Amino acid sequence: SCLFVPSAQRKGMVITMKEALIYVGGEIDPAGVFPRPGADTLTIAADSGYRTAQTLGVTPKILLGDFDSLQDVPQAMEIVRFPAHKDYTDGQLALSLAIERGAQKITLIGGLGGRVDHTLSCLAMLEQLFRNGLCGCVCNGKNEVRYLRGPASAAVAADANYPYLSLIALDEALRNVTIEGCEYPLHAATILRREQFAISNRIIQKQAKITIGQGAAYLIRSGD
Repeated sequence: SCLFVPSAQRKGMVITMKEALIYVGGEIDPAGVFPRPGADTLTIAADSGYRTAQTLGVTPKILLGDFDSLQDVPQAMEIVRFPAHKDYTDGQLALSLAIERGAQKITLIGGLGGRVDHTLSCLAMLEQLFRNGLCGCVCNGKNEVRYLRGPASAAVAADANYPYLSLIALDEALRNVTIEGCEYPLHAATILRREQFAISNRIIQKQAKITIGQGAAYLIRSGD
């Protein structure tokens, strides 16, 4: 379930990337749209994310954390245990492990809703992926979130499961923003962090094209 289209290609050959799915705590919509692991997909559950994986019918290959939120720790998989007093969250440790094991495309499943501090921490991991040159998103069945930093462009396919498209400025100013193929287009606009207005747009063509000249943003698809 990749937000950007088309698939990366070089000299006519599709580039395949090693994929990891990281299941974390948070609110999910089990009826929503989620990426499904293949045989070669690295699947990691971060502590209470094991329940997220279970809800979606997935048995992760690795279970990681201090297990303060998961009392009954199953043993039928690789267990990576950390002390309760540590500097990083279980989700951050799972992300580091996925990167160490060669994942190039990483999706965090869960992580949204519930406690705001955990939600913001989960979203911040998208910048870490970007700075490592990796593809990634956070999804919970109702939302898909990606990180962009200009100069950048993205194509987003129309999808009835995700009718809303939003662009949230993270830097003080997001400059030279163009949005095409949507109900509310923009051309060379500036979006200030304190005045977010690129919210709840709708794709009205087969795909939308978003271009950012300068600044960082979250690109979000949402369902009702």
